[in-house]
Amino acid sequence: MYESMLTRTSGILLPKSYSGFPEIEVDLNRVIRGWDDHISKMKFYEDRGDSVLIPRFYPIDIPVSDNTDEGKDILIESHIVPRNKRQEKAIKFLLDNKKGILQLEPGTGKTVIAIASICEIKKKTDRGTVPARICLGQGGKELTTFLDQFRYFF
Repeated sequence: MYESMLTRTSGILLPKSYSGFPEIEVDLNRVIRGWDDHISKMKFYEDRGDSVLIPRFYPIDIPVSDNTDEGKDILIESHIVPRNKRQEKAIKFLLDNKKGILQLEPGTGKTVIAIASICEIKKKTDRGTVPARICLGQGGKELTTFLDQFRYFF
């Protein structure tokens, strides 16, 4: 068992000396097949030398002190209307919990759900986590275009 408490900020900085690190490393590496059958490898952590930065809500059996930033208030509005119960449920979950990992199939409206949630929570954080940077590869163009319209609020 690892003796020290870890801290959650933008992610969890996990020492490579932790006995469960090899399993976590395997779990956070993926082989992805693109629509054109191109195979690529993605890692959902950031190597920091003696430690790795893993997603902030990764399930881990070590006590973790939560020091996540609540974020700054922003003035932002949206007229997004969820197109189905699944989107409504996902938005409600994110609003109720103020955090979460949004994992849905392509075309289900993850970008719409994220934007609607951000507009309701009205908070901006400077987390810059590994998953956020990876996410920008998928719906990033739409989200960046949307956020560019409101950059003066940030």
